[in-house]
Amino acid sequence: MPKSYISGYVSKPNIGKISNSASILVSSAGSGIVVLFAEDPNYRHYWHGTDRLFLNAIFFGSQISTGEGRQYEEE
Repeated sequence: MPKSYISGYVSKPNIGKISNSASILVSSAGSGIVVLFAEDPNYRHYWHGTDRLFLNAIFFGSQISTGEGRQYEEE
């Protein structure tokens, strides 16, 4: 099974729940895009590193590709 997390603690039953899941998604909405976060990146301003994810979504969101229309080959 591939490694589903980078650091921190995850119990064995929860490793299967987070496998093959995303923490950030990008989707089209009308003429724009929506950046979806699994958790609030600014929650109580506790993790300062996640502020960059939020600010990048705001300021550079128009440059993010949703990947729609791309064809992927199965490996």
